[in-house]
Amino acid sequence: MKAQTSTVFIFILIALVIGLMFLISFKGIAAIFSTSDDVSLVKLTNKIFEDVDSVRRLRGTSEVFSYNVPSKIEQVCFITSCSDCSFYRNLVPYALQAYEGESPNKNLFLLGKGGFVLEAFDLGSVKIGNFTSINDDNYTCYETKYGKIEVKMEGLGDATKIQPLTR
Repeated sequence: MKAQTSTVFIFILIALVIGLMFLISFKGIAAIFSTSDDVSLVKLTNKIFEDVDSVRRLRGTSEVFSYNVPSKIEQVCFITSCSDCSFYRNLVPYALQAYEGESPNKNLFLLGKGGFVLEAFDLGSVKIGNFTSINDDNYTCYETKYGKIEVKMEGLGDATKIQPLTR
């Protein structure tokens, strides 16, 4: 009888140790995925910064860039840069309006589920399409498809123009 009690105790102890190992492994794997998404986000923003800056200086140059987007980002949005943006504030989506009120210089927005702004950045001087009046598009958003987006940029010398892709 005493041998059976110690065998049951050993099995319970083994089950607890295995359970703890699974719990620790699960937390470790979740941390790896989280770190991987953070690294992807940094790579994405650095690449966009580099491309916008390089194209800006090459007046008249147009190029299409492809970006890998982390899984938590559903849209990447650009807003036209301006010193007094109040005249078109009501023409951009609500999520971007709310953020723009706090940080008016930010013109790159990474949106997650439900259209919420996850991150926002200042890319410098950016124009959208043929921005000549308040009736023109002053923002553009790219839906992520299979974790990728393609963005067409044109250098203007003093700014970078983000254009819709026509294929």
